[in-house]
Amino acid sequence: MVFNKKCLGLDVFVAAPVGDSIPPATLNGLMAFALKQGLPLLYWTNVRGKDGYIRQEQSGYGPPAFVNAVKRAGGTIEIMSA
Repeated sequence: MVFNKKCLGLDVFVAAPVGDSIPPATLNGLMAFALKQGLPLLYWTNVRGKDGYIRQEQSGYGPPAFVNAVKRAGGTIEIMSA
């Protein structure tokens, strides 16, 4: 988890998976932590193509305006194949 990041002008927590996705129990704990701290959580899932990771699908947790803004942004970051 990364602290002191900004997304859409807000201070946020950012969580990255070690593999394809954050395990559900871990994600639930991160969401509870973010809620307790009063900050949105930005996290993603790595989507694999034939040649490795091809993109990351972002998701947001927190205030509805933040979650909707992440969705409107497309929720996807294109990255190079591994």
